[in-house]
Amino acid sequence: MPPRKLPKQRSNVKSKWPKYLLIGIVSLTVSIFVGIMIYRLVKSSSSPKKSDSKDTDVVQADGSSGKKRVLFIYMVGCGYCNKLKEFYDPLRDTEEKKYEMAEYRDVPELMELLKISGFPAVAFFVDGELVDHVVGYSEELKKKIVDF
Repeated sequence: MPPRKLPKQRSNVKSKWPKYLLIGIVSLTVSIFVGIMIYRLVKSSSSPKKSDSKDTDVVQADGSSGKKRVLFIYMVGCGYCNKLKEFYDPLRDTEEKKYEMAEYRDVPELMELLKISGFPAVAFFVDGELVDHVVGYSEELKKKIVDF
C-alpha cells in the first residue's frame, strides 16, 4: 500500500496566528505604558496633597532665629515607619510644635535633594536650613529626635 498523502495545510493561517498574538500583546503593553505615563503626568501636575494633619512646607525659612523643626518622612505600609510613628505621634502634640510628618510622595523635592532611598527618614532643620538627616530606624534616632 502506498503511503498516504497528508492534506495540504494552510501555512498562511498558521503563520498569522502567532503574528496577530504578538501584535495584540505589544499593543496591550504599549496601551498600559501610555496610560501609566498619562496618570503620572496628571498626578504630578495636580496640586500636591497635604500630609496627615499639618502642612509640609516646614522646610522654608520662616525668619525666626534658632527655630528648630524635625520632619519625619514615612511610607505607608512600612513596618519601621509604623514603629517610629508610634513614638513620634505623642511628640507632635507638644507645645513647641516643631515635629512634622509627611508621606514621601508629598515632599519629592526633598527626597531627591537628600537622595533618600529608604524609610523611615528624619530631616532636621534650623531656621528652614537642613542641618542633618537620618535614614533608617534605630533607638539612637529616637534619642536624637528628642534631643534636637
